[in-house]
Amino acid sequence: MLASLPQTMDKESAPPEHKISFIFGREEIFQKVADDLNEAKKEAKFIVLGLPIGISPELLLTQKNAVGRGVPVQIIVQEYTKENQKTLRSWKMQGLDVRHGKPIGFHLLLIDEAISYLMYYDPQEKTKRYAVRIVHPAINSELRALFNTHWRMAKPL
Repeated sequence: MLASLPQTMDKESAPPEHKISFIFGREEIFQKVADDLNEAKKEAKFIVLGLPIGISPELLLTQKNAVGRGVPVQIIVQEYTKENQKTLRSWKMQGLDVRHGKPIGFHLLLIDEAISYLMYYDPQEKTKRYAVRIVHPAINSELRALFNTHWRMAKPL
């Protein structure tokens, strides 16, 4: 059923400051996150798997550029293995603040005070992704509190 839906869908009836979009596909999600991160002014907070294949070069560059603009990027990886150590070290070298936390079963990406991504991955095929992008300050605030709780418990790499 999901495969028959378009790559992105926007809920047009929402107020301009509140939007919801569904995004299908890892690269499509990375592109939209990069677009949002290019506009970030205050912060980015991500809980991700941390797969050894990393992220798209465009998203990595966007994260590095955000740090260069003074936008801190905090990342909690749910998997810390021998296979992904090189990838995670490269993230730290790019100026990203990376920690290892416990698995939560989904991805959470927060950009500034309004944009939130909730992302599901297929446990059998972890590169297969589905995301909901929500623009809503109150939802983002609650999700930031969740992120901050996990951040405090996560271990620095």
